[in-house]
Amino acid sequence: MSAPSVLDSLTNFLEENSHREYYGRIMSFPNTITIDELEYITFSPDAIFPFVMGPDTIHHLKGKSINDMFEFIGYTKKDLQMKIEGEEKLVLVFFTGYSIPTEGDSQRVEPPLLATWDNVLTLIDRTNSICGERVRNVLPIIQSKAYESYEFDIDKLQSDIRSQVESFDSFANSSHTSPQMVRAFLRYTLKLKKLYSGDGYSYNERNEKGSKEYLIPRVRIKELINRSEFFDLTDIVVSSIL
Repeated sequence: MSAPSVLDSLTNFLEENSHREYYGRIMSFPNTITIDELEYITFSPDAIFPFVMGPDTIHHLKGKSINDMFEFIGYTKKDLQMKIEGEEKLVLVFFTGYSIPTEGDSQRVEPPLLATWDNVLTLIDRTNSICGERVRNVLPIIQSKAYESYEFDIDKLQSDIRSQVESFDSFANSSHTSPQMVRAFLRYTLKLKKLYSGDGYSYNERNEKGSKEYLIPRVRIKELINRSEFFDLTDIVVSSIL
């Protein structure tokens, strides 16, 4: 589908569903694979709790340009440039919920968690108690410290250091407990980047509040309830940042 056709389809979807509550997610993955080959809502197996937009997002996205949409969600121009330079696709999908397979053939429906610091800590504790303890010990420092004020650039870690913080197991097996390494762990596992505030909302670089942010498990795409069509925004983004 051409870029104008995708934009028309997205505009129509937003108009027709502005009264409904849909969660939304921008999925990014290598452009060497197709959406049909993507099994999970995130491409990386280490991204076990992806962010999704809140159920009021459609109301707020309606009428916005693509650039304004991404900014409202919490993407910076630098984020988009890195995605494009990394030859990644950017695909938007909406859904009303998700189900989790349980024993036998049954399914369990779970609500997304608002992406606050308290809920982040709860998810980490559930996943790995060692990681949870390390985060809890330094969380007050992290909450009060500017992202750019650490001793090193968290977004540009050397590969040998990054490998120690980009998964729960690798971080738990490391000896890192300092605030800067815990902050790096949060950035690479849960994608808590520079603009993450911990109050459950996205923010842009002007510190303007955007959409509500939620965290969900890394579910399969087939487990999304009332899933919309996929809106491939890659070509539109490329055109907008050139």
